[in-house]
Parts: sequence; structure tokens; C-alpha cells
Amino acid sequence: LKHRRREVWLSTKVSEREYDEANRQIERSLKRLQTDYLDELKIHSVESMEDVDRIVKKGNVYDVIRKWKEQGVVKYIGFSGHSSATAMTRMARDFEFDMMLIALNHYQDGTEMFEKGAIPVAAEKGMGILAMKVIRPRETVAGISAEDLIRYALSLENVNGAILGMESLDILR
Repeated sequence: LKHRRREVWLSTKVSEREYDEANRQIERSLKRLQTDYLDELKIHSVESMEDVDRIVKKGNVYDVIRKWKEQGVVKYIGFSGHSSATAMTRMARDFEFDMMLIALNHYQDGTEMFEKGAIPVAAEKGMGILAMKVIRPRETVAGISAEDLIRYALSLENVNGAILGMESLDILR
């Protein structure tokens, strides 16, 4: 990879919330990936409003990723989430990010509709919006086709792309 770095879009996530631990995790990622910059760095798995408070608390992970971006080591910053549309909406609305990676599939229970909050808010701020796990957990529900799930995710206004979210060869089949 290090000899073909300019040909690859390199994205990774940081799961730590505390400043020093997050900083070390990013440094380890750069070393393992044998690169001196990342195209994209996301705060991994925003889970709740309490988690948002930890993330953005002065001197925590939000400050770390902004520092790396200001230094030019990271081009774009974002966050990902699977469960709380409220928390994802707050992240998009109240803080400065370039993109959002959001779980979007039929597994949602109807009380946490990302389509109604987080996606429009992120779009209004000009953020990139990438849907993930759009066909999960298709294998647990009879009669749902992967094609319909992909079509649904990509038909939503403001969704820029989709990751299918396959964890195994069985799911792919």
C-alpha cells in the first residue's frame, strides 16, 4: 500500500473516547497502515446522548480528530453510528464534521428513524452521508430481497452511497 498510497482512499475509525487513548489509537493505525495521512477518520459507533457528551467533552476524542485534521494528517473527519438517531442528529447538528456513516436498514424498530432526523440535518450542513449495513439482517427476515434493501437506501434523498454490510460468505450468498 505505501507504494500506491495515492491510488487508495484510506478510511479508519477511532473507538476510544479519552484524548490520550484516542491519540495513541490513531498513531497505531497510521503505523500499521504504513501511511503518513488518512483520507478519512471517523469516531466509531456513537451510541447515545451520554456518549455524545463524552465524545465532545473538552479534551476528548473530538478534540483529537480535529487536531489531526488541522495538522493535515487527516483530510476529512466524521462519525458512525448504529442505534441512536437522536445522538447521530446531535452530532451532525452541533459539531463540525465532514461526513456521517449511518446504519440504515430494516432492522430499525421505527422509534429511531435516521431518515427523519440525522440524514436531513447532516445534508443541510453539507456533510457526506454514507449508509451502512443496508442489507443486514436480511438473512433473518423471509421475503426481503437484498436488491430492494439496496434500492431503498440509495433512493433516500441525500444518501451519497451505501455499504452493503456483509460479515460472512453465507450472507453474501
